[in-house]
Parts: sequence; structure tokens; C-alpha cells
Amino acid sequence: MRRDEFLKSLKRHARQLPAHERKEIIFYYDEMIRDAVENGKNEERFIAEIGHPSAIIQKTADDKLMKQSIYQKNKTSLLTALGATLRIVANIAMYFIFFVALIVCVSLIIAGGAIVFNAVMMAYVSYVEAGAFEWGYFLAFLSLGSGLIAVSIGLIGFLAKNKAWLGNKIYRFFENFNKKEV
Repeated sequence: MRRDEFLKSLKRHARQLPAHERKEIIFYYDEMIRDAVENGKNEERFIAEIGHPSAIIQKTADDKLMKQSIYQKNKTSLLTALGATLRIVANIAMYFIFFVALIVCVSLIIAGGAIVFNAVMMAYVSYVEAGAFEWGYFLAFLSLGSGLIAVSIGLIGFLAKNKAWLGNKIYRFFENFNKKEV
């Protein structure tokens, strides 16, 4: 087979490929044949060594499918790794937030206890020194301290009860992220 016949056959077999790929393949094999002939090889023998145009196009299509498959596997692996990394970061952030919230709650309990203690001490000192009990300050400070303690205990209970729920929401978010296409 001569170069012109080979290229026409190659073009005919490549008609299912996109135009830019078809042009690249024809240009590539045209240059390859020209270079071989310039280097002293027999044109027909070299074309016979290259193979039949239908086999070349089939190999090109197979290579393209393999590249797409590899790309898809790499993308899936990357998304899985990214999702796992983000889940780890989310867990660390979640536990950090819970830890900070717990410290704040404990601090509020301590502050509330100090305010209640202060209210009791003020009431005792005012009763001992002045002989009269000042109910206004005592009740204000007692209410403030007790309120801080109650709110803190309620917040700790809320965090303990909803930690698993919040964690599951974060996990579902990253699982859905993993399934999305880039």
C-alpha cells in the first residue's frame, strides 16, 4: 500500500473520531512515513509494518477509553482521599468546638458559684455588721449566679445529647461531597 492510499484508508476508518483527533492521527502517520522514506526505508514495506488503518484506529480508540478509565479512577481516588481528609478536619474542628464550649460552660458554672457565694457572704456580712439583712442584693446575686449555673448545665446537656447528631450531619455532608462530580 502506498502512502496516499494508506492515509485515505486511515481517514476513512477515523471518521467516527472528532475532527481534531482525526487530523492529528493523519498528520502523525504522514510525517512518520515521510521520515522513514527520507531515512531510506521502503515506503510499502514500512506501511505494512505500521499495520492496517482499521487496527490503528481501533488501538487509538482503546487507548482513549483506557485514558478515560484511568482518569475516572484517579478522580475517584482523589475525591475519596479529599473527603477523608475533610472528614478528619471536620472531626477535629467539631471536637475542638465541643471542648471550648465545655470549658466555657465550666467557667460559667464556676463564675455562677462564685456569685452565689458572694451573695451569701454579702448577706451574712450585712446581717452581722448592720444587724439587717439586705434581701435585694442577696436575691439579685443569687439569681444571677444560679442562672449562670443553670444555663451552663443546660448547654452541657444539649452538647452531650446532640454531639452524635451534629457529627452525623457533618459526616453526611462530606459523604455527599465525595459523591459529587468535580
